[in-house]
Amino acid sequence: SVYIGASWLCLVVDDHLARWVLMSAAFTAYFFASIEQVVHFYVLAEQNVHDRSRWLLAAQVLLFAYYGVIFMLAVFGAISASTEQVLYTWSDMMAKVVHSIILVSASRGDDVVKIVRLSDCAVSAANDLQRMISQANVPIFQVNG
Repeated sequence: SVYIGASWLCLVVDDHLARWVLMSAAFTAYFFASIEQVVHFYVLAEQNVHDRSRWLLAAQVLLFAYYGVIFMLAVFGAISASTEQVLYTWSDMMAKVVHSIILVSASRGDDVVKIVRLSDCAVSAANDLQRMISQANVPIFQVNG
């Protein structure tokens, strides 16, 4: 959140030196936040965490880099304020769609894994019961009710 505050202040300060200091602080803080996310990506890979969680991290780093590009284009006057707003709006919408796709996909993947595990447990329990019945040394009577 430091880089968000610094980048906002960068837009409202009149002094050019202060603007450059704030912009440098914003991108330095973003750089360290991104490095932390990339390291986390590789830690999750080593721990065999589901791919979708890792790709969500990667998508976030790329998305925030794109926000930085939009910010820099606006700061240096390469795009108009209305173009900047349109790019941010579309980026936000796409971020929500991509996050939703990844999260729903991860949730469904987890559900499928749970169903397969429950099915395996049920088959194993049925096999155990069948084996106990077939190996029982006592007669088993059936009572119809």
